[in-house]
Amino acid sequence: MAAERVAGKSQKQNQSQVKQSRRSAPKARTGCLTCKRRKVKCDEGKPECSRCLTIGVSCKGYKPVSKAERLPPSQKPLLPRMSTPNQPHPTPLESSSFQSDAKPKGLGKTKTATAFGSPGTFDTSLTPRSGLQLQQTKFSFLDPKTFGQERECRRKAQEQEESDPQSHGTHSSSVSKPPPSSQRPLAHQKPSLEPGKTGHIHDCRAITICRPPSTSIFDSEDEHRYFRFFTDKTVAHIGGCYNPLLWNQSVLQACEGERSILYAAIAIGALDLSFKTGRSSSIARALGSISKQDEAIAHYRFSLREMNKAIKQMRQTVQKRQDLRTTLLASILIIAFEIYHGNHESALDQIRSSVQLLEDWTAPHHCSLDSAGAGISPSPHTVEDDLVHAFYRLEIEGMVYIDQLPVSCHLSRKDDRAAAVQTMPSEFARISEAQVFGKILMRRTIHFLLVAWAYDRGASQPDKNLYALDKIRCNASPQSLAELDRYRKEMARWYAAFTPLLDRATSARQTKDRYSAICLQVHYLCTCVAMDCVFRENEMFFDTLKSTFTSILSLTKILLDHQDDSFFVFDSQVILPLEIVGKKCRDPVVRREAIRLMYGVKRKEGFMDSLVLAKLCSWVIGVEEEGMVGNYVPEEARVRNVRTEPGEEKGSLRVWCELPRIGGKPGEVVVRDTIIK
Repeated sequence: MAAERVAGKSQKQNQSQVKQSRRSAPKARTGCLTCKRRKVKCDEGKPECSRCLTIGVSCKGYKPVSKAERLPPSQKPLLPRMSTPNQPHPTPLESSSFQSDAKPKGLGKTKTATAFGSPGTFDTSLTPRSGLQLQQTKFSFLDPKTFGQERECRRKAQEQEESDPQSHGTHSSSVSKPPPSSQRPLAHQKPSLEPGKTGHIHDCRAITICRPPSTSIFDSEDEHRYFRFFTDKTVAHIGGCYNPLLWNQSVLQACEGERSILYAAIAIGALDLSFKTGRSSSIARALGSISKQDEAIAHYRFSLREMNKAIKQMRQTVQKRQDLRTTLLASILIIAFEIYHGNHESALDQIRSSVQLLEDWTAPHHCSLDSAGAGISPSPHTVEDDLVHAFYRLEIEGMVYIDQLPVSCHLSRKDDRAAAVQTMPSEFARISEAQVFGKILMRRTIHFLLVAWAYDRGASQPDKNLYALDKIRCNASPQSLAELDRYRKEMARWYAAFTPLLDRATSARQTKDRYSAICLQVHYLCTCVAMDCVFRENEMFFDTLKSTFTSILSLTKILLDHQDDSFFVFDSQVILPLEIVGKKCRDPVVRREAIRLMYGVKRKEGFMDSLVLAKLCSWVIGVEEEGMVGNYVPEEARVRNVRTEPGEEKGSLRVWCELPRIGGKPGEVVVRDTIIK
């Protein structure tokens, strides 16, 4: 027996030696965390592996992969990302955004654009009645003081995050949190959908120029799904006729390197899906179904949570050295979310702060800018022209909606880029070139019109809540007449250079350049209306502009033939021109057609909501036609000084205006008001 035990022990030792001498295989590092902990082979199924599902245990997901593993050579972006020098900036940028002590504006009474003075309301039947709130923040990450700080705080914050890798639950294994990095803007491309043609930048609005971020950067499948909606649907229409590459290229590129921008993009995508789902829920409610309504509320709540995450991420980057481009891209997304959400005052603050930051950054380079033609960025490799151009357009939108800029700001910016205007070409080669010069001139002109009253020593500053065309009215002086004549000549030069390009673009059928050119022509006509009426004596003057109003109406009909199913567009396109026609054209047929088109648009363009403005213009028509004589509205029956403000009842809008008192003293008026629901 002892011999048998010795023999058995010797046999086991030999088997052990055989096992130890077996060639070892490379250790797999891509299995799920559960299988690696159990030391079993993982089949690497996604989102949960089959082995874990078979034995009934919870799959903890997968370890975040490195950037090199996420980016195989065959999937590299079309153009390289390169770091840019961090820029210190002297002027603080303050922006009060979301409030935490009160219910979010979107949860109770959601404010949206009406006229140019105050926000109105849109249907809040889909708005959730929950306690979900956006975190309080002042967006101090936009304060240029933080640009000069060291990266030590960011390193400590990153170490703290890495100490809790399971903070996002069982499906957070695919989360990768690379430190935010500055990104060099991609070089400007002029792709064309037709071989042999160049310069058709706007033909590629829906083409994703940059590789979408890998799924490993998302915290959950829901984030990936909403981001896909943002890239596939929202980006295709939010840019409108301007800067498609800003959204298709710059924003998508920044999402992979800056998590605050990624979260903000996901929030906008979820909010866009919420409103689109809510649009169809009215039919579902009529049929007795509430599934669509509940779905829209779920999308809306997710958008608020994602924006909270974006705000939290922005707070964590307060102490780091953040480049100007990342700051401006984050600001663009914040402005878009707040306008879409109805927080117009916060959006206006953000626009003013961002534009001031740009002004401070470009101030030392004005000479080089003026000699650079249409290039409006002093360093396109740091901040591309499209991004600067976007903020200049946003400044125009903000001034037209409600002007809160000081007089000194208007006086300094009304002559911005004067030398570049003098070198404007006699004929534009591309739509993008015409847009840049056109918006530069329109921005200068509007700054002048809003401060023209200051040339009259006896005049007082108009009420900032007045409708724009009611605010742009003052007595003429020799200096203001000379200034206005200069702006007229500049706009005439621009239109002469734009006309050949306009003829070529409009002769083509169903091209993006065609609609961009027509939209630019409509905005030019609106600017001409503002210049023509600044020194008017009374409301009868607008009768002389009937042909211009008719042209605006005809052109907007062409643009509406190209309309998609978008609910929100970042820039103004047709709603503002139609609102001008509906209020100031007293021809009953023309103005009613403009209102009919506004009812049919059913979307928001920047601060303007088509349905709210259509109701407001309808009320103005009713007031004026009470004193109509035949088809003619006399001077004493014409409305002026229109103002708006949110009403006491949820979802209501208070509107009031002034009318001359019949038989009264000169300047004596009668106030008419109403509540629009």
